[in-house]
Parts: sequence; C-alpha cells; structure tokens
Amino acid sequence: MIILELIGRFAVGFLKGLTHPACVFVLLWCVFSGGMSWVMLSDSDVPYIGAFQGAVATAPGEVIEVGPAPRYDSGDESDAEPMRSVCFKFTLNGEHFLGTSYGKGIDYKPKQAVTIEYEPGDPHTARVLGTQLMPTDEFLWFILVFPAIGALMIVVWLCAAIVKGFVAAGEALRRA
Repeated sequence: MIILELIGRFAVGFLKGLTHPACVFVLLWCVFSGGMSWVMLSDSDVPYIGAFQGAVATAPGEVIEVGPAPRYDSGDESDAEPMRSVCFKFTLNGEHFLGTSYGKGIDYKPKQAVTIEYEPGDPHTARVLGTQLMPTDEFLWFILVFPAIGALMIVVWLCAAIVKGFVAAGEALRRA
C-alpha cells in the first residue's frame, strides 16, 4: 500500500512541477523559437546537411550563367564577399538536368566546363563541386541557438518537476 501512495505522491508532485508558471514561458519560448527557426532555415542548406556525406557521383557539366544570389544573411554587405548563384546543366544517361548552386568567392563564366556532384539515387539534388545547394550564410546558423536554449530550459524544467515528485514521495515515506 505504501508503494501506491509513493507513486501517487510522486505523480502529484511531478504534475505540480509541470504546472509551474515558468512552464508557460518555457513552452512559449520553444514554440516561438522553433517556429522562427523553421521559417528562417527552411530556405537554407540545413535540410541538405547529409546530402553529400558519403558516396556521391560526379558528372561533367556546364555553367549556364552566374549572378548574385538572394541575400539571406545579416544584411551587412561590407563584411564579406557576396553570395553568387551558379546555374548549370549536365546530362546523365541521356537525361538532361538543370540546377543552381551557390557559393562565395566563385569565378565561373558561362559555358565553362565544371564538375557536378549529385546523389546517385537522386540526380535532381546536384551542385557544382565546391558550392552549396542553397544560399546559406553563417549568420543563419546563429538562429539555432534559440531552440537549443529552449531545449535546455525544458530539461531543467523536467528535472525540477522530477525532484518535486521525489520530494513529495519522500514526505509520504517520512510519515509512514
């Protein structure tokens, strides 16, 4: 019978810890930072982090045009080279593919021969060797700090709720 009382006291203490007013702040922080991160990073290289890890295939290709890339960075244009887009084409097993990749410090010219790397199972995921799939600036990686802080707050919050549950169960043991 004492075991059931201990479990019940722990559950009640844990739930009291979860319903603390700071919980609302933590949940709002996580929802807001996660949502904003998703919005800002969905147009970046983040979804393709593992795309070119491991076995990749290469094919000869040709640059169609080179131009400025859309700016997704901090807006300070004086600090670094601008991001450039490289439109390219390549042929694989008689099928023609077009693509765009992005990079800084690139100096390609139209009609220049380049090496294209692509995923063997999905040649639509391709880029010019040494470039990125999306125009991701280093500033965007800073955005991931906010969900990390939210995850840390959830861990601390849950640990505090568990401690509160153990304290409540300990009180029940002391009275027994």
